[in-house]
Order: sequence, then C-alpha cells, then structure tokens
Amino acid sequence: MTDPIHCDVHVDLPPAAAFTRFVDDLSLWWPLSYTWSGAKFSYARIEPAVGGFWGETDAEDFDWAWGEVRAYAPGQRLVLSFNIGADRQAEPPERRSEVEISFQPDGAGTHIRLEHRDLDKHGADAPAIARDMGERGWLLILATFERETRRARPTAS
Repeated sequence: MTDPIHCDVHVDLPPAAAFTRFVDDLSLWWPLSYTWSGAKFSYARIEPAVGGFWGETDAEDFDWAWGEVRAYAPGQRLVLSFNIGADRQAEPPERRSEVEISFQPDGAGTHIRLEHRDLDKHGADAPAIARDMGERGWLLILATFERETRRARPTAS
C-alpha cells in the first residue's frame, strides 16, 4: 500500500481569503511546470461545485482536465480527484486518486494541509506518483501558492 502524501504551508490570510485566493486566482500562481499545455497555457480553474472541472485551458481553448471537484466547502476544504498518471497522461475514472486541501485558522493566518491519498488506484504507477508529487510536486505547488499570497491581489479593471 502506498502511503498518502502530506504537505503543509502557512499563509498570512484568514481561511476564507486563503481559500478564495487558492481557487479564484489559480491561473496566477499555478506553476507552468505542472501543466499539460506548457507554453500554450491560457488559464487554470476550479469550478465551485461538486462535479465541477479542475484543470487548465490552453491557448486554443482546449480543456485539459486534471480531475473533478468532489467536495467544495468555501473557507474550509476542497477535495479533488487527480487523474494524472506517472506518464503525465490522463487516467480513466477508476484509476484516479484524491487530493484534499483543508484551510484551518492558525493565529491570524491559515494552516493549509494537503493530503494526496488513494494513490494505489494508479496501479503500478503509484510509487512513481508518490515519489514525484511527494518529493517535489505538491511542495513546489504549495510554496508557489504561499508566495502568491504575499503579493498584492490584482484588481478588476
């Protein structure tokens, strides 16, 4: 059995603001190295409802699904399916693991805890996904988000 991946980060925003920034500003902070479209990346999004799309859209308006929303509780938690295999190709529904991101009050800020679980659903690729996402992937992704929270939020024009 492949152990779940756990990553934590603290941000200097209250939980509701951290959650909103995580979801609404996904395109501003998500690392390009963790996209399928790379240089053709246009934007990323998490649709705010169970069953909603989670992924990216490229410059040609093609959607690349990273998974779907399984739970959506603003300011508290987000659960997403993860359909990316070790070969960086899409997995069928029965081979999707799950990522839960919780947002807990921590002083004046928020403790964000990410758990990537059910990795064995990826079959023989589970150890490679655990290694790649556990040693680099989620650490980089959360660190990039933490850096983004320190920048001024863009205003609508």
